[in-house]
Amino acid sequence: MTHHYDSTSLKTMPAPISITLNGKPFSMQSCMELQSLVAQLGVKGAFAVAVNDEVVAKSDLMKVVLKQGDVVEIIHPVAGG
Repeated sequence: MTHHYDSTSLKTMPAPISITLNGKPFSMQSCMELQSLVAQLGVKGAFAVAVNDEVVAKSDLMKVVLKQGDVVEIIHPVAGG
């Protein structure tokens, strides 16, 4: 038995995108909000985030959508003396 598939009925999956996360390549299934990435990584406590050398306020994390080639830095303060 031969199955014929109509390509118009297939849902197109978004192409994976690549960003740089803390200096290392990182792949995501699609563009996502910065807030979603932070949650996916399990980032908790005090932290700061910059995208393409621009600091992003925590209140704006859900407004920033990451796209191909973005450079993201997530840092945690270190106490010491």
